[in-house]
Amino acid sequence: MIKVRVISLADSPRRAGMAAQLAAIPGIDWSFFDACTDMPAILVHDSAAATATIRRDLTRGELGCFASHASLWHELAAAPEGSVMIVLEDDLLIDPGFFGALASFEAQTRGIDYLRLHAKVPAPARVVGRVAGRHLVRYQGIAFGTQGYFIRKAAARRFATAITRVVRPVDDEMDRYWANGVPNMGVFPFPLLELAGPSTIEAERRGRARPGALDIGYQARRLAESLRRRLANLRLALGLPL
Repeated sequence: MIKVRVISLADSPRRAGMAAQLAAIPGIDWSFFDACTDMPAILVHDSAAATATIRRDLTRGELGCFASHASLWHELAAAPEGSVMIVLEDDLLIDPGFFGALASFEAQTRGIDYLRLHAKVPAPARVVGRVAGRHLVRYQGIAFGTQGYFIRKAAARRFATAITRVVRPVDDEMDRYWANGVPNMGVFPFPLLELAGPSTIEAERRGRARPGALDIGYQARRLAESLRRRLANLRLALGLPL
């Protein structure tokens, strides 16, 4: 059975709403995961590298978000073979029809180790099939957001192995399929809707000033990332592994 894990601060007022939604769906195996407030030993926060990479350090909220998702990758990577998880955040409306048919969705997506169930921006993507009455897409860049995703043990293991340094937000890191080897797949329409409301992480992020002067090293790193992404897209289009 697919485990549904909901990342939520222990004192979050949004817990009751998520619990009510999930409890109304028969047969779903779900539980809360108390969001991390400290950096676990599995990760190293490199402040200097973050400033060089994204021109600012990560906020406390971003660090906690990163630590929480990474902890769940490690939890799944240590689970028995064949284990599958859906990771959700707690500020969502969920499609009960989709979540009530997770066994069918899991069966139809065998061979796909990671699927976004939401994205923050309309990122470029190719439609590569259909699954559970939805379009199956492969994103060709950064889609942003960690509101919800479907993940198998194999992808969790790759994320856990490839992502050990904290130098950019976790959604940016997960979307770097050219670096971590996990294709950035998704479904559309999304079975999740992010609730409107103030974001603590976004407010903290906007409060961090970025240097205004042209940074040649930063621009060079961005160009290198773009070239690696384009090469990865070409390999995937040709049916080659990353």
